[in-house]
Amino acid sequence: MVDGDFDLKYCRGRHFDSIGNPARTLKITHLTGRYTGTLLLSMDTKRLILIVEDDKDDIDLLTAAIRRANVPNPVKVVADGEEAIKYLEGDGLFEDRIAYPFPGTLFLDLKLPKLNGFDVLQWLKEHEECKVIPVMVLTASAIERDVTRAYQMGANSFMVKPSSLGRLTELVDLAFRFWSMCEIPPLPKKCQPVGAR
Repeated sequence: MVDGDFDLKYCRGRHFDSIGNPARTLKITHLTGRYTGTLLLSMDTKRLILIVEDDKDDIDLLTAAIRRANVPNPVKVVADGEEAIKYLEGDGLFEDRIAYPFPGTLFLDLKLPKLNGFDVLQWLKEHEECKVIPVMVLTASAIERDVTRAYQMGANSFMVKPSSLGRLTELVDLAFRFWSMCEIPPLPKKCQPVGAR
């Protein structure tokens, strides 16, 4: 124990671990102000990050921000809502779950060709097994009705795309710190429609 009786090796079990697991460092200040130190933050580095985005510049910026934030998880990209749903279903090309594992996190743009981001959110809402993954909307504008609708449809966060790599890196880092400290259920191998089982 350190001053203030703050246990550095335990925070909801598996998330803080001082030995053995892949980890990132997180500097913390004890609430009493009497301790400043470094924690090892365990992360499931195998969970895939799926980016649903059609703009190549935005894809490059987001993938650069993920790496700059020292998030080591694998990343895959799909360019429209229809392809995103096929990926989640494990349909066609994406049937091979070794090559195309079910994502652990979803970055979702709203303005997409074919099917838009709201269509993807609606599909997720109708497929209860798929609703277990964090869905982070990352889009160009914060129109109030879009923000409200996205949360109503199950989005876990709504972020406006920043113009700089530095600011986007901060958002990515904050998001992954938060989800690393949350309990997350096991990932499904394949999604099933509500009521299909």
